[in-house]
Amino acid sequence: MFYRRGLIETWGRGTLQIVKLMQDAGLAAPQLQVGAGTVSISFALPSVPIQEKSSEKSSEKSSEKILEFLKQEPSLSAKALAEKMNITSRAVEKQIALLKKTGKLRRIRPSKGGYWLVSNQPEIQQ
Repeated sequence: MFYRRGLIETWGRGTLQIVKLMQDAGLAAPQLQVGAGTVSISFALPSVPIQEKSSEKSSEKSSEKILEFLKQEPSLSAKALAEKMNITSRAVEKQIALLKKTGKLRRIRPSKGGYWLVSNQPEIQQ
């Protein structure tokens, strides 16, 4: 329909690929509904048990891991930490900001040539 109206340059196969991948994964095929001037597609989501892990607990674990890595290797960058922990650099940077705010982590000297100082006792924020 989009091809015939000139809205796309070539005939796409994306929908057919989605259907095949869903069937290969053992999932129900998407349902197409055609209405007055519209076409919509609905995907049935698989029933997956809800994880009980809260983001707060996950965040605490990430913070603890970051501190442990930095105790062992104080010169690690956020990128290196992210690779070791298999999370994004942005997530590591957020955790580092929180750790600095609570006084558990402090940067000594600039990025190049500097290192992290891990404190066992957080400073009292005023």
